[in-house]
Amino acid sequence: QANISPEKVDETFMGNVISSSLDAAYLSRHVALKSGLAIKTPSLGINRLCGSGFETVVQGAESIILERSAVTLCGGTENMSQAPMVIDGLSARFGTALGKGLKAEDSLWAGLS
Repeated sequence: QANISPEKVDETFMGNVISSSLDAAYLSRHVALKSGLAIKTPSLGINRLCGSGFETVVQGAESIILERSAVTLCGGTENMSQAPMVIDGLSARFGTALGKGLKAEDSLWAGLS
């Protein structure tokens, strides 16, 4: 815990790769608001695959170096257990032969390999 007053934080950067929940697009905003930051505080979500969390630190440091911010909130998070199984649209769009079934693919594996 940094014990920094929320009023001192100027920007939020959060990294996330697999947007596995319905509100994952707003992750950085949720983190900022749940941390007590003002609604006017800018928040940016970053997807750089395995480098997402590190990229947030780079962006936060750059913001401080360029004097846009004095304090930034940076981090990364994942909820890979909620990554959905998906079915290829080309094979499912017009149906499949009786008894053939559809092949579900793990979106986590497909997205990271």
